[in-house]
This record gives sequence, C-alpha cells and structure tokens, in this order.
Amino acid sequence: MVEESIRGLSVEEWRSKVREMEEDFEAWRKLRGDRKSSVAEKSAAAAVCCRHVWRLLKLRLPLDRGGDEDANGYGVPFVMRENIISLFDDLSNGVMPLLIEDAARQPGRPLKSHEKRQIAYALFYLDRVRQGAIADRRFMQTVREAYGVTAKTVRKWEERRHEICRGVPGFSLPNERLVEMMRQAGQIYRRAGRGAAGDL
Repeated sequence: MVEESIRGLSVEEWRSKVREMEEDFEAWRKLRGDRKSSVAEKSAAAAVCCRHVWRLLKLRLPLDRGGDEDANGYGVPFVMRENIISLFDDLSNGVMPLLIEDAARQPGRPLKSHEKRQIAYALFYLDRVRQGAIADRRFMQTVREAYGVTAKTVRKWEERRHEICRGVPGFSLPNERLVEMMRQAGQIYRRAGRGAAGDL
C-alpha cells in the first residue's frame, strides 16, 4: 500500500477521506441492523471500516521517531503508535488481534444508563409475558428480533436483571404501553449499532 503523509494532503483531501470513512461506517451500521445480511457481508463491511481507520492513523501517526511532537512537547510514543496501527492492520485483514481478543473476554462490562433503560424494557416485557399479562408464545424471539440480539445475550441480560432494572421506571406501565416502549427501545438499541454485538 502506498505510504501517505498528512503534510502531502490538502485540507479538502483530508476531509474527503474522513467523509469516505463516515459513509462506510454508516453502511456497516445498516448491515448490522439488517437481519437478512450475511455474516460475510457484515465482516467485509467491518474490514473496510478498519482499513479506513488504519489509513488515517498512518497519516496522523507516522512511524518515525521524531518530528511529531507539538509545541508543548506532547507526542505519541513510538511503540504505542506501532501497536495501534498494527492492531487495525490485523483487523482490516480479518485477523483478531490478541489485545482485542483478551479484552472481549472480560465478563459483564458496565452498562451505560441509556443502555440499561433500553434493555430494562425488554426484561419488563419478558416478566409481563411470563405472568400471563401479555400473550406472546414466541416472547424470547420477539425480544431478540426487536433488539437484534442472540438468545445468549438475552440470558445474560436476565442474569443482570437487578443491575439493569434498578431505578428504571416502567414496571407498572400498562401492557400496551410497555409493548410499545419495548419495541421503541429495541429500535434505538439496534440503530446504535449494538445489535448482535450486545453479547455482554
């Protein structure tokens, strides 16, 4: 691949590269939310995104040992730059970097407050169905499809019910309103690009 230097790019050329990256990330997010998309299509789109990041990092973080500090003496250490660029180089070629692989294994990452709210409506819905208040013979599939997640993810949500539902209003919502809120929350969850990546 041709090595590029950011000093050789005009501002417009740089912005064009950033726009291309944004467009490809948006295309990947749409594929993530499309149940008809194959794993191969999603993987290929993700690789394109990683290549964009890799190229921009190579422009912003050249692998020379000097000349990259600003007026205040701040700079990115050589080894760190090399590791960051190598990481995205591996990802763009379909190789799982050990750093990412090990980090992904840590159980039960903390959920953000908006994630808790979105997931809590799914858990409230499951409770209501099991209590017989809402008729849905395929209730697990309903939630999985609404949020674009796997059965494994839903099971993990249920294991963390106390943490997720604490402080979230909605338990006493009327049935019809709860169904509506659950579907809306699932739509937001999917649009955020979490979907099947929501395995916690």
